[in-house]
Amino acid sequence: MTEELTLNVDGKVWGGWTDMAINRSLESVAGEFDLTVTAQWSSAAPRSIKPGQSCTVSIGSDRVMTGYIDDFIPSYDSENVSLRVMGRDKTGDLVDSSVVDKSGQWKGLKLEQLAATICKPYGIEVVNETDTGDAF
Repeated sequence: MTEELTLNVDGKVWGGWTDMAINRSLESVAGEFDLTVTAQWSSAAPRSIKPGQSCTVSIGSDRVMTGYIDDFIPSYDSENVSLRVMGRDKTGDLVDSSVVDKSGQWKGLKLEQLAATICKPYGIEVVNETDTGDAF
């Protein structure tokens, strides 16, 4: 049984994807998604998606990403109309922004404390499941 991938944008659920990719990597700060749906599906329930909107991506009942829409591209040719939606998870804010801190320096913190301090203004929770060593 294959579970459906859904995109929830500001409370409106999109499904019926014809092409989909979700990328997460230890080599990349932000997770990404790239989804395409045909116009036949969208014409049944027209909705607008705009860059910057909050969204979640789920597979079945499992939420796999919480983030924002980066781009929404309609595509037309003589036979088909499709809609492509691309976005990133919340850690994309860390890629696009600067550290928010008045002093600009930290002392006597463990790695997870520093990460939590940097991520807090962006609503990103840091979860530490291992010993990161002494404070530095």
